[in-house]
Amino acid sequence: MVLNGKCAACGIAMGRIYIYKDDLKIPEECFIPEYEEQPSVERYLAVKRDAISEMEKIRLSLHNIDPEIAKIFSAHCDIIEDIIFNEEIPARIKNEHWSGDWAIYQVYETVISAIRKSADPVFRERTADFIDIRTLLLSLWHGEKKKGLTAFNDPVIVAARELLPSDAARMDRSKVLAILLENGSENSHAAIISKCYKIPFIFGIDNLLETVKQGQLAAVNADEGYIILDV
Repeated sequence: MVLNGKCAACGIAMGRIYIYKDDLKIPEECFIPEYEEQPSVERYLAVKRDAISEMEKIRLSLHNIDPEIAKIFSAHCDIIEDIIFNEEIPARIKNEHWSGDWAIYQVYETVISAIRKSADPVFRERTADFIDIRTLLLSLWHGEKKKGLTAFNDPVIVAARELLPSDAARMDRSKVLAILLENGSENSHAAIISKCYKIPFIFGIDNLLETVKQGQLAAVNADEGYIILDV
């Protein structure tokens, strides 16, 4: 069976499919009593500091490889520190009695929805950056650590609906042979990072996750934009 997509980073690879799904749990709408408001605001500020620390670690790890690409995560830090979020999230906790995770999710969702509606395709590409940060903040809020693409025993070809910039930056370059996505674009930050890492990258593959199977053998020709599956 042959699947077709578009090339974002050239290269050829052969290996077994690893289906990667984001395990983020969307928080439920929840309200807190007045005595929990200030502790929740303080907890958000602590989570925000931890998120900046995480982004800075990624930036430093990329700096020696490509200082320009490392700037992606400087921009992530700027988003985390943006006045919109740092006024609105505490305000929702204090004034609307929203739980911290619900406030993070909803305030970011408002911005993400607006970006998705932008007429500027370059600006729409920023959606993944905001989703990436929100995912990190919620993971830190719940004390969870994302497994991401770092814990492989054997080399794999990653298949996913989309890939966030921090997922791409953290991936184990010695184990990820190629990346296949249903969504994404040539100019996404995930694609730019993969190209920097010299990892073949194909996006826009229709019904990818409905077609491939975990552990399935595949041959990837990103130069031509196709995948051959062993059925």
